[in-house]
Amino acid sequence: MTRNQAMYKWSGGCCWQHTCQECKNLIRVEAGKRTAYKCLVYGNTESVATDWKASYMACRHFEQPIPERPLIETGGQQRSQEEALPGQMSIFDIDGIVPEGIGEENE
Repeated sequence: MTRNQAMYKWSGGCCWQHTCQECKNLIRVEAGKRTAYKCLVYGNTESVATDWKASYMACRHFEQPIPERPLIETGGQQRSQEEALPGQMSIFDIDGIVPEGIGEENE
């Protein structure tokens, strides 16, 4: 699963009307001559492992407050089980819906 797919799964979907570039949780960082974007909700490390594309479709956490611990530390377990609807399926639970290789350019 790619980083942005993990974000969509954790946040409950995407916010197709917006891109990450429009979100206050996306920051631009300078590391020497390299410029990168980091999603504060996903996590901000000094490695390329948390680089983010500003052109990604925004997740449901768009413009929401930053959680106490980022997604990469919690593995997406920040949502309580009570929030999930009984029997509700995720698009990521169905094989073949999200094509392999989508969003893996920076992996």
